[in-house]
Amino acid sequence: MGVTRSPSDVLAELLQLLPSGWAISKALSGYVAAFLSPMAAELSRIEVLANQLLAEIDPREAVYLLPEWEQMFGPDPYGRDVTLLPEDQQRAQIFQRLTARGGQSRGYFIGLAALFGVTITITQFQTSQCGAIECGAADCGGTPAQFYWMVSLPLTEALDAECGAAECGNAYCGGSVVPSPIVPVIQHDAPAHTIPIFSYTG
Repeated sequence: MGVTRSPSDVLAELLQLLPSGWAISKALSGYVAAFLSPMAAELSRIEVLANQLLAEIDPREAVYLLPEWEQMFGPDPYGRDVTLLPEDQQRAQIFQRLTARGGQSRGYFIGLAALFGVTITITQFQTSQCGAIECGAADCGGTPAQFYWMVSLPLTEALDAECGAAECGNAYCGGSVVPSPIVPVIQHDAPAHTIPIFSYTG
């Protein structure tokens, strides 16, 4: 980080740049110093702001440059309206897009969720095996259970279903939750053979 000057430091340096002489020295205690004080305050403010912007080369620290980061990356590839996310999650999704190297393991998606401040677990069910699974068990017949990922994540915000806005049988019928920002990421990027299902815990 660069060195910044206080308004008084800037004023002192400005006064030192004035020409020498009796007329100027007599005025230093009054009009000239008063005239230069607002300029000194503004120069100091600019130096402090410029110093803060140095840290914003990392999107996780972005405040003033957050809109520029979002503009550079363009629309969210997962269809999220990132402007509705808290700023810390906006910064997290930018950092994720900047540094993402991809992955197909459960550990990769658990780490990805952590970037958004969300702690999740992913359960992968047992593969059906001859002699190990009995007929009639949940893993016997139908869609093979090993293709499901049970993603457990914390309940964030509850919603009540509204008349005409929720259909019976969908996730919002009878009350539901505000989806975590990690949900569309997992739905979009999970291994092609995987069917993710989500379980919210309060």
